[in-house]
Amino acid sequence: MPKTRPPYDEQFRRETVGLLARGERSLAEVATELGVSQQTLRNWRRQAGVEAGKVEGLTRDEREELRRVKRELRVVTEEREILNLNPPRCGAPGGFGRDFGCGVVPAGVRGSVGSVKRA
Repeated sequence: MPKTRPPYDEQFRRETVGLLARGERSLAEVATELGVSQQTLRNWRRQAGVEAGKVEGLTRDEREELRRVKRELRVVTEEREILNLNPPRCGAPGGFGRDFGCGVVPAGVRGSVGSVKRA
């Protein structure tokens, strides 16, 4: 089972990516020396390229916005499903009432739908 640890702080990541960029040591050497997996270092290097605009991908801000919008969509979808399970009834408290055309004829109107006349 993989070990888990608290996330590395931003300054440590920047300095590590800078160390890799200088090319003085290989990725494997840096990973061993710092106790960070090679894949983690690759991820940090790639994300630094994205943030700098050199590599295609989502920046941290864009990724956070995407998470927020997905969360919001999930809530709205759940709310819609709940409303569809128990739609409000016409004339019931909290229902559509007269404003939404539930078959209730507005006050002051006589006759059938085809021949509406004002009183």
